[in-house]
Parts: sequence; structure tokens; C-alpha cells
Amino acid sequence: MDKLLQLGFLESAHTSIQNDRLNIDIIKNENASNILYAFVEIEGEDVANWNVFYIGHTRKTFQNRMYGFQLGNGKAVNNRVHNTCIDFLKNKKQVVIYCMVDHFNMCTNNLYIDIAAGLEYSLISYYKDYNEKYKHPPLLNIAGNDKYVRTNETSIDSLEKDEKYEENEKYIVIEPISSDYTDSFNYEVV
Repeated sequence: MDKLLQLGFLESAHTSIQNDRLNIDIIKNENASNILYAFVEIEGEDVANWNVFYIGHTRKTFQNRMYGFQLGNGKAVNNRVHNTCIDFLKNKKQVVIYCMVDHFNMCTNNLYIDIAAGLEYSLISYYKDYNEKYKHPPLLNIAGNDKYVRTNETSIDSLEKDEKYEENEKYIVIEPISSDYTDSFNYEVV
């Protein structure tokens, strides 16, 4: 966890199960874009019992990307992360999402340096090795993770393609209608 905090990752969302559905409650960085994010499982109240289980990068907003995971729709990473979050929560573990906003504003020879994109695979590699060394469950990442174990016959190339599609998808956030809504519509039949 120290590595994420040293890089400037901030606690940005919490998860819960409401009405048998995954809920991701964003507490900060809702509209941040071109970000890195990390899903962290915490056992009990002690943050020393943490496990990074997915690292991602998106050019969309943090809210948009989290909505894709909340829905769990798709063929690749959305479902894997969604289902893993639900499993952890049902087993009385916490899932917290950390986010790193690019506040470095690095540039060389008038070329912007995309820190989030540049760090993604390095962090995946770091936590792939870290999780293996400390007997944590393996990362759910496919791209950049040479230790990923397939559970079906789909090729790694096909899975990576599906992941990239899901990362770049524009999800439509639909706010639930409150059950205590009191306004009504009046209409006339002509």
C-alpha cells in the first residue's frame, strides 16, 4: 500500500452491496480524467491487511469508469472486478478504490508526458511480484501481467482487446429514482 500512497494515490471510493447489487460510492476525484486507479481489498479494520487486486488507467472520468465496474457488464475486466468485489464484500472484507490524478504536469520539449499511462504497467508488474512474494491473491489484470492465469480458452490477445474496449467505453450513469418522489404529472385527454 505504501507504494500507492507514495505515488499520490488517494482514497477515492468505497464499495458496498445494496439490494444484492454492487454500489461504488465515490468520495473524491469524481470528474478527474486520465487517471490511474487501484482496487484494494482490506480484511477487517486493520489497513495492514490489504491486497491490491486490480490496477487500471482510464482517460474517461473516474465516475464513468467506476460505473462500468459497478454494472459489471461486459466480457472482460468489468465482470472480473465486479464479481471479485461482491465476493470480498460478502466475506466481510472491505473494498476501497484509490485514485492517482495526474498533478505532475510534466512536459519535455513541449511534449506532455502522460504519467498515468506510463506508470500503469510498472505498477502492475510491481504488484504482480509483490502479491506472489507475500502470498496475496494474484492480480486480476491481464495486460502487463505475465503471471495471469486464464480460466477459459479465450486467447490473451482477445482478452486484452476486450479490456481496452471496456476501459474506453462511455457509460451512462443513471441515477435511481427516489421512492419518496412526490411530484405528479397532470395531463388532459383531448
